[in-house]
Amino acid sequence: MHAPVDDRFLQRARRCLIAAACAIVCCACSPKFDWREMPAANDRVIALFPAKPASATRQVMLGTTSYAITLTGARIDQAQFAAGHLSVPAGGSAPAVAQAWAAAMQVNLKPAALSVPRAVQVAGAEGAIEVAVRGVVDGASGQLLARFAWRGDEVVSAIALGPDDSLSKEAAEQFVHSLKLR
Repeated sequence: MHAPVDDRFLQRARRCLIAAACAIVCCACSPKFDWREMPAANDRVIALFPAKPASATRQVMLGTTSYAITLTGARIDQAQFAAGHLSVPAGGSAPAVAQAWAAAMQVNLKPAALSVPRAVQVAGAEGAIEVAVRGVVDGASGQLLARFAWRGDEVVSAIALGPDDSLSKEAAEQFVHSLKLR
């Protein structure tokens, strides 16, 4: 014989289920990522950013040459999403600069081994490569997923970088794969 179920227990259980359902609905309605397609990197590219981005230009050494790189980026927690642009000086090779930029990004993560860039397609580009590497980001295990594309004397990039607890593979792919040259 079963003991009768206490009505107060059922009411509490029902309230807990309703509260849990409300919490799930509220979380679903307030996304961490607010994806928006925007021009970036001196209007050279369009990318799908997870938040409102900001732009900056700085000098960066790639090999023995200094380049002015314009980056347009957004940050969600510790995950960074950036689209970049640089111009290759006369006589330079855009594919070689893209390779150097990819290698420089990877080295910053101190990976066990560098990723071999693989050829990919990017809308509007003459050529493009993608690198995916795991390493250390902000002192924790993390990842880098990046595409570097070129057309003429321009090299552009889409870079997703962050610790594993801030950057999912899906978010990195959504950003990097959205890169299009204008």
